[in-house]
Amino acid sequence: MNRFAPIAVLVSLLGCGEDTALATSALLTTAVTPTVTPVGPALPLDHPPVTVPPTGRSVRRFSVDQLAASLPVIAGNDENGKPITWTVTGNNGKSLAALGPDALARTLGQPDYYQTTHENLEPSSLYVKLMDDMARDVCGKMVVADQKRPAGTPRVLTRDASLTDTSDSEAVRRNVRTLALRFWGQSLPEKDTAATDGLVRVFDAGVASATNAASKAAEGWRAVCVAMLTSPEFHLY
Repeated sequence: MNRFAPIAVLVSLLGCGEDTALATSALLTTAVTPTVTPVGPALPLDHPPVTVPPTGRSVRRFSVDQLAASLPVIAGNDENGKPITWTVTGNNGKSLAALGPDALARTLGQPDYYQTTHENLEPSSLYVKLMDDMARDVCGKMVVADQKRPAGTPRVLTRDASLTDTSDSEAVRRNVRTLALRFWGQSLPEKDTAATDGLVRVFDAGVASATNAASKAAEGWRAVCVAMLTSPEFHLY
């Protein structure tokens, strides 16, 4: 093809008068403004609504702050009138609040806002292990506090049962229901013995494990307390 052909065509068009100029203008306009055909919606809002099934919330366990706030309310006061809390022995031999920043709060997932900013609320095996330590410490203090309360003073762990007598089965079940309401916020039906059977068996096992006859009832209720403070009903929501 002759490389000068386009130039020759342009020259010929320029010399062909007004009609040719109009044709050339139309040709250029068509070339510059092509016809665009829409291919579909361009934005998410242009799409029809989509029905999405609701997603369930994952199971969570107590945060450090929730646990620290709950224990004194549930456990009551010790023999000196101070709220019962979970304590551990520090490196200096002094007692520390276990849920404080200088003890186990970071281990239990509380953020330090240096390396982490979100609290870990996964019910991990480490959490389960530490909650067993917590329950044994708190429940031991509750037993001692009940034993040292003056006569006629309402007890916390054994409000509806004896700390020395293990023969009154009705009192045992009644106290189990009281503890279920205090620890779990659950009202167990009085006539539904199946709801209390498990904790009654825990009480009996604790009584059987006691080496001192005078502490059989106390050991039974300590076992019930540990079982309730380590149960999912207490920690998970």
